[in-house]
Amino acid sequence: MTAIAVVNVHPNPETAGYPVVISDTLLSKKLNGDVQSCSKINLPATGARSPIYVDDIGEFRQIVRMARKPLILEGNSGILAWAGPLEEMQLLRRQLGERLDLREHFGASVTVSKSDIERVVRTLGVELRRLQFLSITLEENRKMEVLNHRLRDFTTEHFGRCYVGGSGAGTIEDLIKRFDACFDARELKADYTPAYALAERISSSWLYMETDTKNGPKNQSPISTSSGGFLDWYRVTREGVQSWHPRLDLHIEIDGQHTYVSRAYFSDTFLSPTAVGSDLKMATHLVGFMQDREEVIINSSEQHVILSRERIFAYLCQQAFFTDEHQDAFISAEKLSHLYSTPVYVPSVHVIMKRDGQAKHRILRSADEERQASVYYEDGKLLLRFPSDFILW
Repeated sequence: MTAIAVVNVHPNPETAGYPVVISDTLLSKKLNGDVQSCSKINLPATGARSPIYVDDIGEFRQIVRMARKPLILEGNSGILAWAGPLEEMQLLRRQLGERLDLREHFGASVTVSKSDIERVVRTLGVELRRLQFLSITLEENRKMEVLNHRLRDFTTEHFGRCYVGGSGAGTIEDLIKRFDACFDARELKADYTPAYALAERISSSWLYMETDTKNGPKNQSPISTSSGGFLDWYRVTREGVQSWHPRLDLHIEIDGQHTYVSRAYFSDTFLSPTAVGSDLKMATHLVGFMQDREEVIINSSEQHVILSRERIFAYLCQQAFFTDEHQDAFISAEKLSHLYSTPVYVPSVHVIMKRDGQAKHRILRSADEERQASVYYEDGKLLLRFPSDFILW
């Protein structure tokens, strides 16, 4: 249960751009017990749904939570993106942890290297029967080393060499190739590189596609491949692993002369309360504003649309190896007042508009706060504000 991709892998990232790691956030376990006894799980795009699915070898598995799955290596010295059974990844992580125990004797400069990971894979052997992964480690002089273990690779015109793995590999590869064919350099604003823009576009498209929850082989929803929840991504530079900009996803439906907002998601990353100034414990936070679609009346004299909510859906995705809980809630806006007492400006907005059965994807990025969306708390409500022309095409 995973979809992972690593894009823009080059031997010389200073000239070609740094790699980006993309991963879904669903974690599962082998089902123990009766299928009928499992409670539903609440996911951002689908709402409450069955947590049960059958994996590629015919075993029943249960979705247990959303989490940031890639392993950020100690000291922010690299990243390991993986797909396959969580149980196998836990074996690998424990073995790598023994390497880090050497720091007690040799100091904090001891980190995990490519050769360490290769050695652990050889030691575990057949115990890693289904695990796929790709690691990027920052080694001596911050040189990047890449280790590919069972991921499929291919080359693109705009995003360099790419690798994909997991049950959703086919879906994510199709998206990469589709966006490569219609690449638009106008998306490269602020500090966005082609790889950064691709990762964000895939994440946004995946969230939209996942609202289709039909089962069956012809279903195009990522959830049918047992992967999804939310697609997270990471920028890998010589300074370490970095998270992404705040983003707003708006799903719009045009019905005759009426305009409806059917989904509105705000996503961001922040340090978990237990963190100590490292990306190691950076959490993904998603806020869902819509329970039902809502008509928006746009007055020509008003430059902004404002959606206000007393209660919202909130999801917190912490690092997979630091919590066992699925953290979601339908809560009062007041509970998030400490995060949004001052406006959080959103420089990247993805609008997917459906009209006459066809959906079009529009991306708006700006360094000007007046041309950005914002999220803020006021008088017991969480407000989402964005320029009205964002949804006028």
